[in-house]
Amino acid sequence: MLAQQVLQLARQAGWERGYHLTEMELSETLGISRSPVRSALSLLEEWGVATSRPNQGFYLERNADELMAYGDETPTTPEDDLYLAVIDARVNQDLNEVFTQVEIMTSFGAQRTAVERVLWQMSEEGLIERSKGRGWRFLPSFDDMLSWRKGYQFRIIVEPAAILLPEFKVDSKKLIASRLAHQDLVAAVEAGTDVAMWIYETDSNFHEMIASFSNNGFFTQAIQNQNRLRRLMEYRGYSNRRRIVEWCSEHLTIIDALERSRFQRASNLMRDHLQKASKETPTAVETRRRD
Repeated sequence: MLAQQVLQLARQAGWERGYHLTEMELSETLGISRSPVRSALSLLEEWGVATSRPNQGFYLERNADELMAYGDETPTTPEDDLYLAVIDARVNQDLNEVFTQVEIMTSFGAQRTAVERVLWQMSEEGLIERSKGRGWRFLPSFDDMLSWRKGYQFRIIVEPAAILLPEFKVDSKKLIASRLAHQDLVAAVEAGTDVAMWIYETDSNFHEMIASFSNNGFFTQAIQNQNRLRRLMEYRGYSNRRRIVEWCSEHLTIIDALERSRFQRASNLMRDHLQKASKETPTAVETRRRD
C-alpha cells in the first residue's frame, strides 16, 4: 500500500513531527505520479499520522520512532481488501481479461467509490488499462509458472551484467534507505505482521534501484517491465516466511558488496540470489495448485 510506503520512507529518513510532506518530493522518491501520492496523504490524515493545512499541504503528526510502532498496526482499508480480492480472482481465472466496473461492484459487493479507487490504482501500477470499448483490460503478465520462470531466466542474464557496466555508479543514500527498508521488513516478518503487499514493494524497489545505478535506461526499463509483469503473481508474497528473511539477507549482502565497490562480488551474489528465487513458488501459484 502506498500510504505504508510513505510511512516507511518517513521512518527511514528520520522525519520528525511537523515535516512538510510534499507531493513533488514523494512522487520523485517513490517513482510515481502525484495523484496517488495525494490519495495516500489523505489516507494518512484519516489515520491521524498527517494533517493538512489550507494552501500549504500535508505535515507529519508523528515522529519517526512513533511511526515504527504505528505502521505495524495500521489497519487495512476496504480498498486494500478489494485490491487483493481482484488480483486473486484474476490469478484463479475467476475474472476475465476484459471486465467492467459494474462487474467488480456486483461480484465483490463493493461500493462504486471504492471500485473506482482500486481500478485507478491498478491502472497507475500498470496492471490494467481502459479497453477500446467500455470497461477495463488486464495487461499481459506472468500468469502461470512457465512464464514466471522464463522471466527469471531473463533476469539472471541481465541484472548481474548491469552491475559490471563501466557506467555503473552507486548512490550511497539510496543504498542506506534500502538497507533500512529491508531491516524493517525482517523485523515485521519476525513479529508475525502481515507483510504480503510489503514484500513485493521492497523486493521490486531493490532490483529497480540496482538497475538504475547502471545509468543505462534500457536496463532500468527492462527490470521495471519485469517487475510489472510479475506483480500479479507476487503481490500475495510467499507463504514461506523463512525464505522472506533469507532473501532480505541476500539483498543486504549485495548492498554490503556495493558499498565496498566490490562489483564483481555483487554481480555474483545477484546471480546466486536470482537463481534461488527462481526455484521458489509464489503464493498465488501455490493456491492455484491446491485448487
